[in-house]
Amino acid sequence: MNRGIFLNVINPTSEITQMKKTALQISNIYNKNSDYSELIEKLTEAVFNYNKKLKKDSAEQIYFHGARDFYNLIKNVAKRLENKYSIENAFSQSFLAIESNYNGIIRNGKNSSDIVKEQFKELYPKYSYTGKENFGIVECIKNNLEDKDSRYLLLIMKSNLSHYLILNILTKLNKDKMFYYLGSLFEDDIYNEAYCAKTINKIKYYLEHDLILILKNLSTTYASLYDLFNQRFNVIKNQKYAEISLGEVSNSAFVNNGLKIIVFIREDAAKEQDPPFLNRFEKYYISLDNLLDPNSEKIANRILEKRKLFKKHKKSIQFNFENELINFYDEEIKCLVLNNILQKKRI
Repeated sequence: MNRGIFLNVINPTSEITQMKKTALQISNIYNKNSDYSELIEKLTEAVFNYNKKLKKDSAEQIYFHGARDFYNLIKNVAKRLENKYSIENAFSQSFLAIESNYNGIIRNGKNSSDIVKEQFKELYPKYSYTGKENFGIVECIKNNLEDKDSRYLLLIMKSNLSHYLILNILTKLNKDKMFYYLGSLFEDDIYNEAYCAKTINKIKYYLEHDLILILKNLSTTYASLYDLFNQRFNVIKNQKYAEISLGEVSNSAFVNNGLKIIVFIREDAAKEQDPPFLNRFEKYYISLDNLLDPNSEKIANRILEKRKLFKKHKKSIQFNFENELINFYDEEIKCLVLNNILQKKRI
């Protein structure tokens, strides 16, 4: 007679009591200071409320942020507050951790991290925090690259211009420590086993070096790198090894302690990714709007206002505005402004 076993695994971020218990257990690993246990519980409530709101307003994106993001949020706050506890610092580190772990979804012009921050502040109605709340994409990426224990990065690109600017920023941050691997989009390559094997071998070579490895258009090889992306390493004599598979064959690859990985992905492609893939990364939504600081945005808006003057006089000037003013659209103007500012100042 055949028998079967049914396992019902409850989503660890769907029940508030279990979430609080788990959060306190994680925080106690890094810091047993009970002064901020209330803060950890409030952070947990903020994430729980955010999950409920997301399920109601945008159910198709409910799995974009998962249990790993929640665990890393608590881990980041606990580590950063170790022996440095004060209520001001606690709030500052909480906002930074929220921005690092709950970024990536833009809905009605608002980032998901801002929604979690709002939920968090509502739980402290009587406390007036006057410190820094917004850290910006560039600062968060820089913090990630400087933290040896941080997760790898997944940068979700709205346009190719965003991709160009991020590459510019990364080059300035680590000029001599970056390798950019752009995969082929030819169908004969994408589904070719020899091409996949060649790609995996090339990636394995760069894993041995102290650098930033940037991957783009390599979706067919990502399944072979799940243990690497998960940072599930076997440590032998203080050296890290990750299992990398190709078909039925799996081999260990040496991973340098200084290695950082960044995966570039288009906004439309991110929506098609499996939740386990997304949850392995620290995610950021990259657009020119969230790369511009307030001063840069003012400059771009002034140029856009000047552009409107051409449209008003379109009939009298007698030329086709769209055809004559090439590369004079919103994204191009913002890109030029930001690029000019980046050239003038150090990041």
